[in-house]
Amino acid sequence: MSQLVQDAEALGASKFVIVKSAEDFKAHANSLDLIICTASSVLMDYDQYLSLLDTNGTFVVVGLPEDSVKINFSSLIMKQRTIAGSLIGGRADIEEMLEFAAKKKVHPWIYKVPMNDVNKAIARLRKNDVSYRFVLEN
Repeated sequence: MSQLVQDAEALGASKFVIVKSAEDFKAHANSLDLIICTASSVLMDYDQYLSLLDTNGTFVVVGLPEDSVKINFSSLIMKQRTIAGSLIGGRADIEEMLEFAAKKKVHPWIYKVPMNDVNKAIARLRKNDVSYRFVLEN
């Protein structure tokens, strides 16, 4: 089992889908209600990802591509799929998200780093040697 799957399950995921090939997209077609897309590349085949959504599914884009992307609208219309975008929520959205996280026992994974070791943390970031996030402490 990959570290990614182990981490997702440890964080509370009950279902985890990894798509890397055309076969993976076919195997999971029409199986998801929601996709939150944090990627932001014009090189992505957005139609492939939309094919994972079931009827009335929603694709939420939170990563802004550097240029326009191509999407086949028949996939949206025939399955009544929705594309939405979000930069950041307001206070009410943040409160709702925190209440949901508390209710579902969702906790962040962080690495606490003393402020004195900030340069070590930056060096690890530059080496891509951290999986989640650093929190600096006084």
